[in-house]
Amino acid sequence: MLDWFRKEKLKSSCKWDDDSLLDAVEEAQRIWQQAQRAFELADEHEQIDEWIYQLQLKEKRYTFLLQQVKMQYLAQGRGSGEWVRNG
Repeated sequence: MLDWFRKEKLKSSCKWDDDSLLDAVEEAQRIWQQAQRAFELADEHEQIDEWIYQLQLKEKRYTFLLQQVKMQYLAQGRGSGEWVRNG
């Protein structure tokens, strides 16, 4: 029961308009890719540990935003087709 409540609270607190959500996804993807490149260039053990953490963090945000797109897409009754920007 508590798990359901948390999910419902999360759904209601994460409302985005279509364009700002897509902008956030694109930015999160760009930041995640930058973190991947930085990890590949890290040479010291401490840098590698830090970039592993950063990479996981950026990937989680990107994944979260993709889930938000999916939830909004399905909530709007779009079962198939592409997500298009308004305007």
